[in-house]
Amino acid sequence: MSTERNYGIDILKILSMFMVVVLHVLGQGGVLKQALDLTLNDTVAWFIEILCLCAVNLFALTTGYLCIDRKFKYKNVISLYILVLFYNVLCTLFLNGFKIISFVLSFFPVSNYAYWYFSAYIGFILFIPFINKYLNSIDEFEHRKLIYTILFVMCGSGLFCLVHSTDALKINRGYSPVWLGCLYVIGSYFKLYDFKFKNRSKCLYFMIFLLSSLFALLSRVVILKIPVLSHYLESDLLLEYISFPIVINSIVLFLLFLKVKVNDSFKKVLSFFSVLSFSVYIIHCNPYVWKINEGVFGNFAYMPVFKMIFMVLITALVIYVVCTVIDVFRYYLFKILRVDKLSSWLDEKIVSLLTKKG
Repeated sequence: MSTERNYGIDILKILSMFMVVVLHVLGQGGVLKQALDLTLNDTVAWFIEILCLCAVNLFALTTGYLCIDRKFKYKNVISLYILVLFYNVLCTLFLNGFKIISFVLSFFPVSNYAYWYFSAYIGFILFIPFINKYLNSIDEFEHRKLIYTILFVMCGSGLFCLVHSTDALKINRGYSPVWLGCLYVIGSYFKLYDFKFKNRSKCLYFMIFLLSSLFALLSRVVILKIPVLSHYLESDLLLEYISFPIVINSIVLFLLFLKVKVNDSFKKVLSFFSVLSFSVYIIHCNPYVWKINEGVFGNFAYMPVFKMIFMVLITALVIYVVCTVIDVFRYYLFKILRVDKLSSWLDEKIVSLLTKKG
């Protein structure tokens, strides 16, 4: 098991968050809704969507890779909660004014479900010490069997549930702490047994990524083209976080970036901006910002196809850069206010309380 920092993971975190922004420009921004089914623009927009759909899974895989061999600290959870709290309260005040009910609710982003990923993340992260203890106690063969079971149960039953419009296992199409926990188990495997994947070609991983994406796109086209299929099946049947093509994309892209080597001169910059990447999500997905962005990019769907691609990507880039610039100020403000010290103090109090003998 390698203990050296892998800066390919830092690049992946930045890229994944950019992909999340692209998804939101296409989805919440209205591009996918406005594009007419099976036109060139529609097909291209959905292909970009498919290429980026693995982004959320990648964050959970990365968490497993990074945390499996680290001591769990409540400090990290507290720091993350303070970050979300800061932006949620700030955005509420700036975009909704001081209204007592909404202001009070802004202090409870998890129970208020302001950010689904953060709520799901908190839902499983507190179990990490127990998950790590188990995963470090089993051998590679048992770990692999666990992953096969996860993929069979979650992806297989998830597909069955989508076909029958049910959610028997309460996976919620991958929008759940259970699915994030499953991806954590998979990500941790690649840290514990990374020697297995060092000799694979980056080109091979990239080709699998493209072929799997094309297969997912083809599934949508086929369902829409054949009336009997479109009557019984949703066109996005294989375009969910738990769908096999998207899970495959997540894993191969993750493995590809594990092999990326970074020049020493870029390492400090990468580590800094990867730390800020989660704030991009917190800022642009705030419920009030989210409402403002509803349908505002729908006109991209009527542009010539190359201009549409350019506008989607440049808009996502602008959103990413603006959110990052905002977070640079927040980062140094937190340094001045010694928020890290507060998190450490609260961590000590929690640990002391939990280890206190009755």
